[in-house]
Amino acid sequence: MAAQFERLSVWPDSSLKWVLVDFATDCQARGNARYVLNDSGRRPESTSALSVREDETAVTVETGVLKARIDKQQFDLFSRVWLDHDRNGTFSDEELVSRDNQSAGVSLEQINGLMASAGQGKVESFTVEAAGRYAPRWR
Repeated sequence: MAAQFERLSVWPDSSLKWVLVDFATDCQARGNARYVLNDSGRRPESTSALSVREDETAVTVETGVLKARIDKQQFDLFSRVWLDHDRNGTFSDEELVSRDNQSAGVSLEQINGLMASAGQGKVESFTVEAAGRYAPRWR
């Protein structure tokens, strides 16, 4: 089973105190399962190309085949999205799959017929909470 681990705290001797473990499970709702965590001493076979880059205006996430830009000033979920169709490791303008404009990507029609869009709001804070290096390959 693939998993992602994040060290949250260590003891004074540098041994692990708290570890956050993320993984997918096939346990049914209200079912029971038992999971055991052990250190086999082995590293994962491979790690993904996941990268998270942040600057003053945006966060850019790359997964290998997908690149998404998230604007910090105006909420539009993803301001731009590319798919590496030819799998050459680069994202060209021809591989842009999102609209190339500043309209809100998330909108809804209210019961009275008025439209509301995410672009009407103001981003008050923006924080990248986790930027893990290992994206699991679920089996």
